Amino acid sequence: MSPNVINQFLQNGAFIALPEGEMWLFFAPVEDRDNSANSIIYADFFGPAAKARKFSQKIRVSRQEIVSLLTKNFKLEAFSPSWQAPSLELFELSFREIIGRILRGEIEKAVPVIRTQAEHRLSLAEKAFLLASALSVKSQSFPYGLWDEQSGLIGVTPEILFHRRGESLLTMALAGTCPKIEADRRPHLLKDQKEIAEHQLVVKDICERLKKWGQAQVSGPLVLELTTLFHLKSEIQLLAHNFDDQELMLQLHPTAALGVYPRNYGLQWMKNLPYQKDRGVFGGPILFPLAEDQSLCLVAIRNLMWDQGQLLIHAGCGLVKDSQMPREWDELLAKVNSVKSTLGIPV
Repeated sequence: MSPNVINQFLQNGAFIALPEGEMWLFFAPVEDRDNSANSIIYADFFGPAAKARKFSQKIRVSRQEIVSLLTKNFKLEAFSPSWQAPSLELFELSFREIIGRILRGEIEKAVPVIRTQAEHRLSLAEKAFLLASALSVKSQSFPYGLWDEQSGLIGVTPEILFHRRGESLLTMALAGTCPKIEADRRPHLLKDQKEIAEHQLVVKDICERLKKWGQAQVSGPLVLELTTLFHLKSEIQLLAHNFDDQELMLQLHPTAALGVYPRNYGLQWMKNLPYQKDRGVFGGPILFPLAEDQSLCLVAIRNLMWDQGQLLIHAGCGLVKDSQMPREWDELLAKVNSVKSTLGIPV
């Protein structure tokens, strides 16, 4: 790849990398009216409809090749924006509202978010640094990104909405968290009743949504170890002959891992909670076409977002009946810091 192609990609492009090392780059955007097999479908968390970004070019490369090219063509240096810390008082408002609905029997779970932000305009070299940092992560997570000249995101998500290979579908329940620094002071995740209860709601929610296509098989939960966090993870598999990727994406999103359970209670009321209205695609689905019979839909978490001259990092936590505010707040801050450390930003 030439420096011109790398620059073109960094100005307006997208990428997805698998834990095994395979990676796809998308660049050279085309107008919506043009036909393109390289359409990336995504949706804001609150919808209401899916959107598409189309690219004329898609290439399959290795992570090592891209990191080497970025290192060769840019001076990759960490940068340290001046972050505005999230507000504990605002989170407390969300916490009290959601727990009140849970205690009244209206819902069993909901997931509020917080946000830290900074005034900073990313340079091309800084975007290259974030990309190289994301691709250097060695874990069972998925580096990804989507951007244009004005806004975008780069992250490393541990959560997929689904991975389809032909007639085989794999999805997951990822819910239940313990920061590593808290592990010695908490019950093991597999014995933590609060975290297990939260996790099982997500498994139940996903299996209910998949009934249209057949009976899903669940394996787990097990403990997924990331750089700074532990998560409970169950894999959910299904075989079917009539998958439509976009229909499946909209049927599954948002799972109880990021939304509200039960779903029939509705989601729009959460918009009135602090930090929710302007979250954009955070927690939403991003669907990447990998091959003719393979697609991967990610849950857009653990990312750095930017828009004009502003950087944003969101984090969410699942609230159930037994949730305690200090513990949830610590988890949220740990997730924010995990994004920073993953992307090479000083914590």
